[in-house]
Amino acid sequence: MIEVTAKSLLLDVLRSTKSTAWPVKKLIEVANIFSIKESAVRVTLSRLVSRGLIETDERGSYLMTSAYDPVRNWIDDWQKGEDRLTDWNGLWLCVLPPIKIRKKDQQLLDKAVQRLGFRVVQERMWARPDNLTLPIERMNELLEAMSGVSTLMYATVTKLHSSEGELKLDLLWNRSVMEKEYRHCTKRLKRCMAQQQDLKSVAAMKESILVGGEAIRLLALDPLLPDCMVDKTLRVELDSTTHIYNAMYHEAWQSFLVSESIDSVPLNLNIEGLRNAS
Repeated sequence: MIEVTAKSLLLDVLRSTKSTAWPVKKLIEVANIFSIKESAVRVTLSRLVSRGLIETDERGSYLMTSAYDPVRNWIDDWQKGEDRLTDWNGLWLCVLPPIKIRKKDQQLLDKAVQRLGFRVVQERMWARPDNLTLPIERMNELLEAMSGVSTLMYATVTKLHSSEGELKLDLLWNRSVMEKEYRHCTKRLKRCMAQQQDLKSVAAMKESILVGGEAIRLLALDPLLPDCMVDKTLRVELDSTTHIYNAMYHEAWQSFLVSESIDSVPLNLNIEGLRNAS
């Protein structure tokens, strides 16, 4: 489970209401659920404002900046579910770095492409099934935002060969591990929903941030493999269960905010941690 820090919590909580501002008092109350001190909240808010990630309104409340954020938008695409995929025609999409790239930059790029479902074929090449609806232009924008590396090259191929013969690219992903994660996360969501009686209790609010955040992060970072490489029904079940779980806590968070402006349940995704700059 992702570590909850003042920074990750505040950023992801503010995301939940998009253009609506949160009073400092409410942010402190949420942070208190995770034993984060008021002083840490105020210091973190000040730093986030200075970095231009959040802003204040005339009442001294805080909200996300309206600047376009490709990483934030990409994470929110989890809600599109299977609409993020298209039928796979058997082609593989490959990413190659610039000819001259520092070792540190290549390591950052490796982390970034893995988040988009690519796996290492060799030191300077990553591949994945070419089955995403995500345009290359947006993919390139995301990889640059998450790695800081530009001038990437892309290629689609039917097969890749080495001196030892054809490379079995479908073996780059561990099917059994992925399917186990789907089952485990779905089971946990269902168990939490069955056991929870008071949605407005502190324990329930904390659970909604942690458990819901874990599920959405898994869906957002899922490699979205085609049916022949993973049991799609498990992914679909996790997606539908997560939507039900999220809706279950939505009213409780609206009541907590004494407002109907909340767009989604606050979640601890640590989106900022996906960036090179963090």
